[in-house]
Parts: sequence; structure tokens; C-alpha cells
Amino acid sequence: MEKQLLDTFLDLYTYDTKIHEWSFEKYENNPSRYYRLQMITALMKALDINCSYYKFTEGRFISKVQFSKWKEFKESIIDQLDAKAYARSLKDNSHPFDIQSIFRTFMQYRLHAQKLIGVFDGIYAANEEFRAFVKLIEIPNNHLKQELKNIEHVLYFCINPTGIKHTQEELIKQFGFPEVDLGAIDIENF
Repeated sequence: MEKQLLDTFLDLYTYDTKIHEWSFEKYENNPSRYYRLQMITALMKALDINCSYYKFTEGRFISKVQFSKWKEFKESIIDQLDAKAYARSLKDNSHPFDIQSIFRTFMQYRLHAQKLIGVFDGIYAANEEFRAFVKLIEIPNNHLKQELKNIEHVLYFCINPTGIKHTQEELIKQFGFPEVDLGAIDIENF
């Protein structure tokens, strides 16, 4: 669920970077964006994240729950961390705000990276000259996508530290997750 939330959030961000303006009223005439926002809202409710979309990007939902599991999480990814900084962090008294700062920074990085890797979104027809040069961007973008997995791993932990799981049916019935085919909607509204 945390992956679906992050992916859908990034997807909508590709269409509209003004997160503080996201609303159902704004998207009522744009089914692609409307249903994405509905999915985000349902997933946030299902994961017990009770804040605005903008405050979500700020990590304002981070609580003692993440903090209580943070040390264990750090140990699970120790090989990816700066060893000296990690050793010092064990001696310091960390605070939920520290996790919030990490989430905010990683989320901002991931949002900015989405602009880079989504640069070809909406380009459906291109001449041979354009396609010949696209490779120059695709190579670093593919590398970036691989490297983003480590950042996303941290974001996933912060979004769902207790491993909450719901079936698709539960998401639909209990949280208002829309039963739609986004791919078909996107094609229909292109």
C-alpha cells in the first residue's frame, strides 16, 4: 500500500506540481487527476495518515510509531548508510523530528527526480531525429530509477512503519478507493 500511495502521489505530481492546490473541486472535470487524488486520499486514510497532501510531503504525519521502529529500520539498511555518521547517531538522542526531516528531504528529492524521469510523459509522437537523441536522456534516467529504490525504501518505511495491509476490496468498501482503470481513463481523456 505504501508503494501504491507513493507511486500515485508521484504520478499526480507529474501532472500538477502545486500540491497545496490539489482538491477534488479543482479536478472535477479531469477524471485522470480526480481518480488519482481519490486513490491517494483512500490510501492515506487506510494507512492512518491524517494530514493534508502538502503536509504529507513535509512528513507532518511522522509520530512515535516511526520513532519506536527507527533503530531497527536503520539496522536493516546499515550497509547503505555512512558508517561514521551511523555510529554517532547511535550515541545521540534522536527525535521523531529527525525522522520527519529525513522524510521531508527524501520526499522533496523524489518529487524533483520525478520531473526528470517523467520528462517524456505526454510525448506520444516524435520524429526520428528526436528519438535518436532520446537515448542520451534514457541512460541516466534508467540509472536514476535504480538508485531511487534506496530512497523509496526509506519513504516506504516512514509511510507504513507497522506494515498495515488491506485487500483491494477493503480499500474500496472501507476507504473509498475508486474502482477504475486509470490507463483507460488516461487514454480516453488524452
